[in-house]
Amino acid sequence: MRLDESGKFDDGNFSSILQTICGMANTVPRKDSFIYLGVADKLKDAERAKKLHKIEPVEFAGRYIVGVDHEADRLSETLDRYVERIRNKIQDSSLSEYLVVSVLQRLDVFRYHNLHIVRIGVPGQSQLSFFDDECYVRQASSTIKLKNSQIPAVAAKFDGA
Repeated sequence: MRLDESGKFDDGNFSSILQTICGMANTVPRKDSFIYLGVADKLKDAERAKKLHKIEPVEFAGRYIVGVDHEADRLSETLDRYVERIRNKIQDSSLSEYLVVSVLQRLDVFRYHNLHIVRIGVPGQSQLSFFDDECYVRQASSTIKLKNSQIPAVAAKFDGA
């Protein structure tokens, strides 16, 4: 969701989440990774969510739990419908089909300090994955689109994986 008064679902941000899913799948073969929706990386984002949605973020390990409840509320949706929206966005995406199937099997919600967090599990893959016919990897906390000349080196990590 956009961190402004519009209360709209942020499709552009969700595209970056799909790129991150692809990047996580390609970074270390057969290693599971996770994305948590409802967790702000930066204090300024947590403070913005607090101001807009009248919530009290909970600090945890240098991150800020803000939950997704307020996002569902702003969209006039139940939590279940909000999670279904995310599921459908992943299902209808241009991620590699085998990655879509495995990610959807690991999509769940849990509660932390009365705030709901959506966990997107990215199971370790045994082959290279793509999003929008592009290949991504993770480098530290960034998602990087590979140049065509870099793809063979990443693909080689999956040989025998």
